[in-house]
Amino acid sequence: MNEQTNNHIERWKNHFAALPQLNLKLDEVDERLPALLLGQLPEKYLIVTKPRAVGIDQFIKPGAWLKVVHLFEGNVYGFETTILSHTETPSRLMFLSYPERIELVELRRHTRLNAHIPASLLCGDERHAGILWDLSRGGCPLEIYGTIRSLARSEGRLMVGIQFDEQRCGTRLKMIDDYVHQVLNALNED
Repeated sequence: MNEQTNNHIERWKNHFAALPQLNLKLDEVDERLPALLLGQLPEKYLIVTKPRAVGIDQFIKPGAWLKVVHLFEGNVYGFETTILSHTETPSRLMFLSYPERIELVELRRHTRLNAHIPASLLCGDERHAGILWDLSRGGCPLEIYGTIRSLARSEGRLMVGIQFDEQRCGTRLKMIDDYVHQVLNALNED
């Protein structure tokens, strides 16, 4: 495994606290079963919710093999595990052996870097504050507070008309208003 893959897997292991949705696959059952990852004892076991499906309980027993798949940050992580134990009370839980090996399948063409970078969107002569959430050679999402009012594509560019959210952008909207008035006043003086 290369260093980048190891870093992805370490971030995935640290992501457990967010109660991620897992998909479980038992050999005897055709469909993938949803479960939440509730916790872990690192290198020992995982604690997940026991799926509810008609007839599933007969296949959930200690020693049964499972394939687990999880989507995280645009990557698919998968591993095989066995059921160590399960319980009905106080909740439907399963204890799974800690994975010996985790496989990573990157769905994106380019590696992404998680980021929180202040950015500006230039629309004509106006700049609008925003945030870049992640960055890659292929592009990045830009977050701007507001409501999309129009979309247009022209010559490889995407033009987005945004109505700003006054509650989140109040101070900045005042700055925009002041700027617009200054420019209009300057134009009217000519």
